[in-house]
Formats: sequence, C-alpha cells, structure tokens
Amino acid sequence: MLRIANVFKSGARAQLLPGRVSVQLAPVRHSSTGNLSSHMKDNMEADLVATHGQNHNNVHEYEDNRPERHHPDTIAARAAHMFSVPKHLDRAMADALQTKDMSPATLKRNVAQFYGGSDELVSKMETGRDNPLESALTVAAATLHQNYASAYAVLKEVRQKMPEGWTPNSVLDVGLGASAGMLAVNELFAEEENWNPDRKTAVILGPRVNTLLTKQFFDTQKHEDQGQNNFKDKVRNTRLQTGLPKNNLYKYDLIIANQQLDLMARQEDSTLEMLSARLVDLLSPGGVLVLVDRGNPNGYERIARAREVLIRPMGDTGPVKTPVPFGRTRKLHFSNDTEMKKLKQELGPEFDIEEQTMPVQDRIYLHIVAPCTHHGKCPFQQGQLRKQNTAKGSWCSFTQKLARPEYVMQLKRGKALAASWDPNVTRNKNKFSGGGRPGSSDLEVPSFSYLIIQRSTTPEVNIPNIQKWPRILKPPMKRKNHVIMNICGPEGGLHSWTVTKSQGKQEYLDARKALQRDQWALDAKVKTPVRKNYQMALEDEKISRNPSAQEKINKVTALSTTQRRDLVKAERRKQIKRARREARLGGQLEPKKDDEEDDQE
Repeated sequence: MLRIANVFKSGARAQLLPGRVSVQLAPVRHSSTGNLSSHMKDNMEADLVATHGQNHNNVHEYEDNRPERHHPDTIAARAAHMFSVPKHLDRAMADALQTKDMSPATLKRNVAQFYGGSDELVSKMETGRDNPLESALTVAAATLHQNYASAYAVLKEVRQKMPEGWTPNSVLDVGLGASAGMLAVNELFAEEENWNPDRKTAVILGPRVNTLLTKQFFDTQKHEDQGQNNFKDKVRNTRLQTGLPKNNLYKYDLIIANQQLDLMARQEDSTLEMLSARLVDLLSPGGVLVLVDRGNPNGYERIARAREVLIRPMGDTGPVKTPVPFGRTRKLHFSNDTEMKKLKQELGPEFDIEEQTMPVQDRIYLHIVAPCTHHGKCPFQQGQLRKQNTAKGSWCSFTQKLARPEYVMQLKRGKALAASWDPNVTRNKNKFSGGGRPGSSDLEVPSFSYLIIQRSTTPEVNIPNIQKWPRILKPPMKRKNHVIMNICGPEGGLHSWTVTKSQGKQEYLDARKALQRDQWALDAKVKTPVRKNYQMALEDEKISRNPSAQEKINKVTALSTTQRRDLVKAERRKQIKRARREARLGGQLEPKKDDEEDDQE
C-alpha cells in the first residue's frame, strides 16, 4: 500500500481490478518514462509485472485474472493482444540512432515525411536509393517496433496452432530493413531448452546498413542476466545474406516474409506471385510459411494475392477444410530453357499445367492455418490496388496494442511528429483540446494483415478444429443481454453472429470478453449472413456521392447523441427481429406460441 500511495502522490491514477492493481500515468504534456524519477519507474515496472506478467524477454502480454471462468476452447482460441519491445532491443535502437551522421532534428523530419509521404517516397526510403544510411535509420526508427510486434503476434499464433512442443529446426526470414522477424523468433523460442536450430538465415534486402543494424541487434539478444548462456550461441549461428538462396537443396521449417511483399519481389527482380511460389519451394514437409504485411487496403491485397496464388481457391469450399495441391513445379519458374519461357508466355496462368507432369511423391499440399477458416475465395478481395479513400471495413486486417519503447517516445516529442488538434473541439470521444501528444498515451495500435500456411506431403491430414473455428473480424458490440460479432465462417462467408444471455451463462460471459482477432469456439443463437465481397462498402461510397442520401446522413448527424443512440437501437431491433423471423422459417428456432396456436386453428 505504501508503494501505491507514492504513485498517487506522483500524479498517477490507479485502477483497482479484481485480484490485481493496474497503474496508469495521468495525462501530462509529453509524458515519458524518461521524465520520471527512478523510484517511480521501479514502482511502475513492478505494477506492470503484477498486471500483465513478465517473461524473460520483457514482453508484456494480456492475461485474464480469472481464466477458470471461461470455457477451455475459448481460452485456446484467444490471441495475444498486448506486447512491448524488449529492453535490450530498445537500448540497441537508441544507441544506433545516436550517430553523428544525422541529427535528431533531421531524424524527426525524415520520420515525419515517411509517415505522411506518398507510396513512392516510402518505397524510396525503404530501398535506400538516395542516402542509404539516413534511409535505413529512418525506416528502422519509424517501423521496427511495429514490425517486431506484428511478427511476434503472428509467430505466437503459429506456436499456439502447432502441436505442443513444436519448434522449428531451421528458420528463414526475408524482409526489408532490420530483420524484425528473426528478432521475434529469437525472443519467442529462446526460452525452449531443447531449441537449437541447425540453420537460421536472415535475408536482408535493401541497403547494406540494414545488415549492420541487424547484426547489432542480434548481439544484444544474449540475456546474460537471465542465466541463459546458450542463448548467445543460438543467435550467433544466424547467417546474414542479401538475397534468397539460389537453390532449393536446403529446406526450412519456418519461413517468414515480413512487410512490403511487393518491394521484396522487386529487390529480387521478381513478382509477388513468383516470390510466393519460391518461398513454398524452400519449405520443408510440415513446415510453416508466414506472410505479414501492412494493415492498409493495399497490404491486404498483397496478402490476398499471395493466398490466391498458393491455394487457388475456387468459390466456396464448404465446411470441409482439407489441404489443396500446389500445382507448379520448379522447372517452369527456374529453368533457363528458352522453349519453357515461350511456353510460359503462351499459357498465361502457369499454375494450371503442372498437375499432370509432377510426380505424385513430389507434390506439395498446402492448407491455411490462420487467419482464414476456409479455403474459398476471400470475401474482401478485389484483385487490384485500392484507393486511399477506401471505405472502412472493406478489407481484412487486425490491430495489435504495443507499448511504445523509450526511443519512440523520445522521437515523437515536439511538433514534428505531434498530431494536429482542433482547438474548437472542447470535448469529444477521441479529441481533447490542449497541447502535447493526444491523450498522452504511450500505446500504439499498429495494424497488419497476415497469412499462415503449412505444407503437407499428403491431402489426408487431420486439421485440428482450432483452425476451423470462426474468426472475429471486428471488436464485438456489447448490447443489453446480447453480444454481436462479425465473423468469417468456415463456409467462406461473412456473418453477423448474436450470442444472447438466454443461450447460456458460459457463452454469454465468453462473448463479452471476446476481442478482435480471437476465434469463437462456441455457437451463436442468431446467425445472419452478410453480403459477400465489398458490396456493402461500395454501396456506402455510392451513398456518400448521392445528394439525397447525403442529405439524410446529414440529418442523422445533426441529431444529439441520445437521439442517434435511440435510432441505432431501433434499427438494430428491426434487424434482429427480421433475422429471428428468417431463422424460424428455416427451422433453426422454435416457433412462438402464437404461431403454434394459429397452426392448430
């Protein structure tokens, strides 16, 4: 209690939760742990450990304070939602940024241009075409912590979906900039005593400075303070190179392609389709391929295109999820024979002709581990690059909470990277008038799209049920006595599921605690199909261009908060009533008593 009292005196606020204490700093201008006394830092770190738990690599993850209340399948279907960059990587990045070749003001200006620049400027910085040193440091300062958190979250899901005790014996990481994927692998699997991989290869594309940065980060992953003497050896055997392996003689159990897949393909003088196929060629039987990209519309489209190339979806596949053959041999892509090149140009879709020529024992079968619960066509995919003003919710992406490392908080001080505030807004749900960083929050919420694919040598593979459970695409909407979840179902379509309180105490409790990116293992009482593809988003864009429809929207916007809430509730009641009526007609729900009496008459 004395420590909590000291925190209160320091201007922080504490939130008392059942069985634990959570301490959060009060909003101050440019709040940062660098401005706090050492005594208060120790108190905050101890409270964070008590709240989230702490493993050897200082990655704080959300843990339920009472997991025994939930269904075992619900706990197994949960995803990790809260991370922080390990302290040794934070210090290494801060040391790398303290260079005489670039002042802090120049770094802030470059990072601001990177965040708000065009796609051409971003690709120019990531490939380091003009100034390799400045470009490498700028991209690392702007994206390393987010790329690390995204890769760690996806790799943690890989570990969750694989059999217990699974560890990769060989790892290949491909990416632009510092090898965030390999850094995440080292932190995730290093605690395993029996993990001593035979080969680890980090392919670092872009300027050579990225290789030096990655080597510097690997040197910090030693953990002598934790007594893990063998961790240094596990990191040292990582091979750094600037291009993909030229032959397919050596296979990898885990392959990671992290961020900007199209730029990776350009660096290899290839295309996204050929890069995806080449990574599959390097995958060992039973191995896992992880693709991670930006959470914007174009990043999702790159992931969707790679998914389309690898599994060749043909409409809805139904509830059965089985491995599909990867119909392309190495000869078509990597042969230098001029006749094969002409044949490739004439045939067009080269992935359809090799089914009959490939020997049965050499065939590759793939199945999606996550996030998709089906092998059908993705309902969000458009097959082309999106515009910047794409309607929200028309692509598949997920968010990840990340505690900002200290070097990022120092970087985002001042006006160069400060968010623009509206001084006329006195109070809003997301805006407050004033100065400094909005909300003085030390959390970032990066978004990412990803795909996890596993290779098998035969189609007769028992896929675990956890890989078939529906995926929650948006934060569930909690209403009175029911919870509404937008999910992607195993049938390949989008659905709105409603879990009611009358369905059961266990289901209702788990539904209220569910989060985006989790899977839902339990059933729902009301299941309403949502129109597939992006039709709803396109209709929203058409409405915004329609003057009469826009006038109606303006009338609704002019209403007070209470009136808008009542209007939404009334509309939602109509939708639920309509869905229940359709469910009764389909035999999914028992008819009302009035309906039974009418039938008897």
